[in-house]
Amino acid sequence: MTFHGVESEVDALIKTEGGYANNNIPNTIKNYVKGKNSSYSASVTNKWSPTFSNVKTETASRPCLLGFAAGSDYSDKEGHMTVCVGTRTASNVNYCKLMDGHNTSVVEKQWGSYNDFMSKVTLSK
Repeated sequence: MTFHGVESEVDALIKTEGGYANNNIPNTIKNYVKGKNSSYSASVTNKWSPTFSNVKTETASRPCLLGFAAGSDYSDKEGHMTVCVGTRTASNVNYCKLMDGHNTSVVEKQWGSYNDFMSKVTLSK
């Protein structure tokens, strides 16, 4: 499945859950996984106001969803959800490595107060 195919399917699922609110992410992911392979299940944990340390710890073992609130580099008016695949610190500045849906490769964004949400997903069989 292409990126755009996944994006379209997830977009339709989250709309049936009530829209783009972070609270709708767990059921959207669970329903996506169930629809792809019934022998797998997903556990999804939302965390508001994560610290850089929370994200660093999570991405040491697996990617997580990382939200950018309105006012970030992505938008003055709307939030944006990304997949965080790692972190790094250089010269005492923290960065997140992201798949953001706007680029075909990993991008880095500086950690900031606009990082208001993360969602941890665990798949099990």
